[in-house]
Amino acid sequence: MEERRFASERDLLVLGEAKRPAPVLIHEGKVTAEWEPDSGWLRNICYDGVEVVRAIYGAVRAPDWGTFTPEPYRTFETMEGSRRVIGFEQTANGFTWTTTIFASEEQLVVVFAGQADRDVETNRIGLLLLHPHTFAGHPCLVDGIPSTFPHRVAPHEPFINHHSIEAFGCRADFGGDTFSTEDQRNWSDASYKTYPNQSRPSRPFLVPRGEQIGHTIILHFSDATREPANSEPAPIWTPLPSIGVTSSDGSFPNGSAHVAVPDGDSMRLIFRDGTILKPDIMSSSHFTDINRNHPDWVEHAMFATNPQAHAFDWKTIVEAIDGQEACALTCKEFAENVHVGPITLDGNDEDPRWNSLFAAGWLLASACRLARTGVATLTYSGRGAGNPVSQILGDLSEFAGGEALYVAQAHISLRKGDRSSHLYANLTDEPQITTFPAGRMRVLDETNIHLLASNPKAWRDSWLTFEGGSVEVPPHGYVRIEGTPNRAQHQASLH
Repeated sequence: MEERRFASERDLLVLGEAKRPAPVLIHEGKVTAEWEPDSGWLRNICYDGVEVVRAIYGAVRAPDWGTFTPEPYRTFETMEGSRRVIGFEQTANGFTWTTTIFASEEQLVVVFAGQADRDVETNRIGLLLLHPHTFAGHPCLVDGIPSTFPHRVAPHEPFINHHSIEAFGCRADFGGDTFSTEDQRNWSDASYKTYPNQSRPSRPFLVPRGEQIGHTIILHFSDATREPANSEPAPIWTPLPSIGVTSSDGSFPNGSAHVAVPDGDSMRLIFRDGTILKPDIMSSSHFTDINRNHPDWVEHAMFATNPQAHAFDWKTIVEAIDGQEACALTCKEFAENVHVGPITLDGNDEDPRWNSLFAAGWLLASACRLARTGVATLTYSGRGAGNPVSQILGDLSEFAGGEALYVAQAHISLRKGDRSSHLYANLTDEPQITTFPAGRMRVLDETNIHLLASNPKAWRDSWLTFEGGSVEVPPHGYVRIEGTPNRAQHQASLH
């Protein structure tokens, strides 16, 4: 079994958990991929540098559609002729399986073979494939028939009962069952998921002890592979959405522009001027609920979102920022005003990682991406004054009623009256070089997070004079540059 990972103090402060082991790089000719030994996921499958598949992995789903975290067991690696072979065993909820990866220059084969160790109640067991969200709106072949990956978030499966999908020079053949494809952006995942149908009279269904389940996915590569032509929207100043937090008693922490208070199955948004708004339709779990059932047009629609409907690692959580944007843009097609929230890490607001520097950076990235869609309000989970997440919320809330300019994934410029700021978070575990105009600068990283926890005011007053130029932002660090309005134009750039 895998050695238990222990979290250092630094890991808990920065990531909120033990640092995961580095992935194993697979590189065969023009084919590259990353295999994660702790999760068993095969990620970032590329041909000639182009991502053609986001991930392939085995999963056991619970009767309530939760996903069990598998325990990794024995792994092995060898060569079979010219093919590299990686195999590993996993078990979850009484089902044990072996996944074997065969990698060569021409194709990549993944074989899933498992057996129930006891009677297992489940909604799905098997091998899954994720196509990246960047395929949105692009053509594909489904069992050789021309089709298109949905541009806006599709409420129901766009492709059903098929055996292959071909897109951007890569054909995925599926064996062991018929497969269907759903738009996972409904749950903010940045992907389209293809899964085995496992036709049963009802769900959940019982897999009797000793029953075997097997699937295969074969990826065929060709030199027709090309990068999806997705253009970024032109950077323009847009009104900053009202930034608020959840509140059980209607109090306004962190200088929030509004609070969201539970109201039966819905929520009430209470603004500082006393205005109270209750959305016409609301989903308290994920966007999919209102995407599948809504009137032709409403004035106010609200949906909650969290990035852990299907997976729980930081990479999936960061990718979900793209999914959040897709949900907001789709919602705007049937709602005059879109309200996103509560936005949490896990839906129950119980994930301890919400107290980390990484979570603070993720929140900023979420706000950056959603602000440019033109949504009306963003509601996050509130935290105490000594929490990094609260500081990001506080910095954003200072510009309530102002404007925002999206610069990059976790980089936004803000302006209001005679004030402006650049907010930037490093979402990587490596230092990043970023260029800012002159102003005063405040940094939050692992060297001063203890000051924030013990004396939030002292940290908030820890401004430094900055003459402008390049800044090396520490891993998972956060920087705010306070300037003047003419410096808040689109001068900042990432290198």
